[in-house]
Amino acid sequence: MNHCARTLQTLLPTLHPTKNSVVARINRNATPLLLSSRGIRLQSQNRAFASMAVADIISIADRLDIDQHASMKPTPLCASVLDRSIQPEEAAHFIKSEFPIRCAERIRMIECLPYQDEDELLEVHKRHIQSFLTMRRIASNDLEYNEKEFISVVSEILSYDEDTILLMMKGLHQLSKERPDEMNAQYVNSFLDAFLLNRLGTEVMLKQYLAYVGIRGNVFERSCNIMAVTRDTAQAVQRLCVRKTGVRPKITLEAASVLKDDKEGVPIFSCIPGAISFVLQEILKNSCHATAMSEGATDYNEIAKRPISVIISADEKHVKIRVSDRAGGIPFEVGKNVWSYLYTTANTNVQDATELAGFGVGLPLSRLYTQYMGGSMNLVSLPGYGTQAYVFLPRDTISQCEVVPDLDHEWHVQEPIGEFIL
Repeated sequence: MNHCARTLQTLLPTLHPTKNSVVARINRNATPLLLSSRGIRLQSQNRAFASMAVADIISIADRLDIDQHASMKPTPLCASVLDRSIQPEEAAHFIKSEFPIRCAERIRMIECLPYQDEDELLEVHKRHIQSFLTMRRIASNDLEYNEKEFISVVSEILSYDEDTILLMMKGLHQLSKERPDEMNAQYVNSFLDAFLLNRLGTEVMLKQYLAYVGIRGNVFERSCNIMAVTRDTAQAVQRLCVRKTGVRPKITLEAASVLKDDKEGVPIFSCIPGAISFVLQEILKNSCHATAMSEGATDYNEIAKRPISVIISADEKHVKIRVSDRAGGIPFEVGKNVWSYLYTTANTNVQDATELAGFGVGLPLSRLYTQYMGGSMNLVSLPGYGTQAYVFLPRDTISQCEVVPDLDHEWHVQEPIGEFIL
């Protein structure tokens, strides 16, 4: 059995399990669902896509090294680990062993796509191999830690990855048009959930190392003021909306907590503020764009009557953020399509995605970010009136433990906090 066919025989769990944690088997053909004793799976037809040309660009030894690391089980990181002081050398040692495992897994995922058909996917594949080999070469000298050299390697790898999501989306959108039966929404959504969740954990790991050596601020903050993060994000989205539409929707902020220690109702807790900012940014971009495009949006007085409301509430275990607008809501027929990477309401194609209205990645990626942080994200739509988005986050570091998708070992996200509405 070849490398890719072997991968297709493994279980890839859904990131949106039922209460019984149903597991899905995924394959690139995404054929009709079949029942099995272990849950739901997708039948593999073992259809061959374009032959891989990996051997043309790397040695046989490197190919075997990638396969070996792809078969290894990754080690998840928990916030309780990030919350303590770690020496740069200790973090570098962990990255030298862990990064190749995660990177090799993503290489294997890409190789289960007809990736040679699309230039963007070929580029992502090439960059992943380049990153893998770069880390493996520096890891071969594990007896000596050269901080300057390792900083350079980590920075280089992060630079390779800067536009990975954009390239993946362009390539997969095109594949879904060229091969609609094989690369349907169900398959693409499952693939991207696993690929991007693996990537997100890797990015956090590398950027936190740069924080340990003083190159950048901490990815993980022990005492994050969630109101400050929300205010900064809201103001940034308002500026973006004015620049793109000429309209500045009003955004109101409130906070409430059952804990007296939370001054003015604002919870201070350990979290990844950058991830929370990304989630709020995507939600607010949708609300601002819909408000700016709604009837009467050019009338300042009319816009002032329909503010976007952000409420932060908390108890000792959880933080909940609600964002609500009065921009007309999401039509009932759209339903759960809002969570698909292939769905967008923007009047644009993937080549012309803008900062304010892109190509469908915002909401599903935001939900993935909340799941990475041990939380969940829900939407409630009132068609004709507006939309409410709910973000649930754990407050304790013990509950903030990442899940690293791995095709050789079963994995599950924890039960969501609250039920998904859409």
